[in-house]
Amino acid sequence: MAAKSNTKIWIHFCIMVALIVIIGQLPCFGSVTPMGMKILGVFIGTLYGWLTIDFIISSIVGMLFLGLSGYGTVQEVFCAGFSDSTVVMMTMSFFLVAFLNHVDLTGALAGWLLTRKFSEGKPWLIITMVFAIAFILGAINSFASMLLLWAVMYKVADKLDLKKRSLIMAYILCGIVFFAGNGGYLFPFKGGSIMFSGTIKEVAGTIPNLEWYFAVIWSHLAFLILYVFMGRFVLRLHAEAFRRPDVFEELKGQKWTKQQKWGLYANIFLIIFLTVPDFLPASSLKTVWSSFGIIGATVIILAAGYLISVDGERLLKNPIEACKDGMMWDVFFMIAATMPIGAALRADEAGIMSTVVPFIMGLTGDMSWIVFTVICAIVLGLLTQVSHNLIIAMVIFPTFSGICVNMGGDPILWFFVNFWAIMAAYTTPAGSGYSAVMHGNTEWLTTKQAYGLGFSTLVVTWIGSFVFLIPAWLLLF
Repeated sequence: MAAKSNTKIWIHFCIMVALIVIIGQLPCFGSVTPMGMKILGVFIGTLYGWLTIDFIISSIVGMLFLGLSGYGTVQEVFCAGFSDSTVVMMTMSFFLVAFLNHVDLTGALAGWLLTRKFSEGKPWLIITMVFAIAFILGAINSFASMLLLWAVMYKVADKLDLKKRSLIMAYILCGIVFFAGNGGYLFPFKGGSIMFSGTIKEVAGTIPNLEWYFAVIWSHLAFLILYVFMGRFVLRLHAEAFRRPDVFEELKGQKWTKQQKWGLYANIFLIIFLTVPDFLPASSLKTVWSSFGIIGATVIILAAGYLISVDGERLLKNPIEACKDGMMWDVFFMIAATMPIGAALRADEAGIMSTVVPFIMGLTGDMSWIVFTVICAIVLGLLTQVSHNLIIAMVIFPTFSGICVNMGGDPILWFFVNFWAIMAAYTTPAGSGYSAVMHGNTEWLTTKQAYGLGFSTLVVTWIGSFVFLIPAWLLLF
């Protein structure tokens, strides 16, 4: 059996390398350059490796070949991957959640979630609450909130005897990523929102707050209803494990320990610390405070955990062990590889995006602006599954919103419909940083579940935007 497994690994590895090399030598097309063909080979080959071999070794090999493509040296590619701000922020978020797990805040929150009187005996209400909480906490910090709620659900699974890689757990974990990720765009003044909202500023001069909040809240109410409907009636998931009166009674009488309370204080501090700067007027204080971010806040919390003692014992007695236990190495290496590969795919000298954009524009033809908006959302939604959404927004959105204006349409509605489409980039690990994290969580999700549920968020987004957002927007604005 071991020999057979080893043979399969060798076969898949050879196919991965062959894809990288062969595609890189194929004739160029469109505006794609020879270097662009090599980059396409690296992307397709690495994606195959992620699917069939291992996230760590495939990521390393992919970065190695990217360094041989002419895009940069091997050293530059590896430095770009491992020093990327997203990778650093992700690592610190792992450490933060490791500390909160160490003091068992996640266990306390799991107990709290399962013992709400109004949700007792209502499995799907509990699951809906998880997604709503993910969206709300995501407005503070998407990544840290996602990891925290994942850790909470691991404790819930342990208490309810839910199996790892079961479809119900995969569905919930994917939903947390979806709603926490989108929750980060609730406020128009947050950094993530500002990065994407340049298109609105170009056509409206400013971000229309009323329209922004309406689009975000109304859309995600629709997404929540649709995602829960999909789980309950389309996938027909068995959620009876959440209807456990014995567990309810057992947890109801448990009191929070001092360590768990300190973990709660740390989480409250995190929320306040990350939120306050957004509401401060422009000043040197705001500049300095904002520069801390999730990394600075985590350092403060970890240092406090090491210095504070409860009943004669430090909250974080062994930081090295706690942080090591919190690392998800599959995710770490996958995102480290995704960043330089994604940057290479959109590099001007590769010619890939300059080939894709005219092709998409050629599909518009003579159509109404509503149809144009829907077609764009479908095409860009599919494209963003393998290409970073920020670049799509920066490169394609300004041009396409201008086309919408020329058609006599509403460019702001066009923006939101397509914004949600490119945010639902979870089908492949290359779709987005959040997608890489989700696909890398192989302990709790199978590859098939990650791809299937990842694509389902795009379908939910399409239906929510086309059936709920567009009609309501046309009626109100």
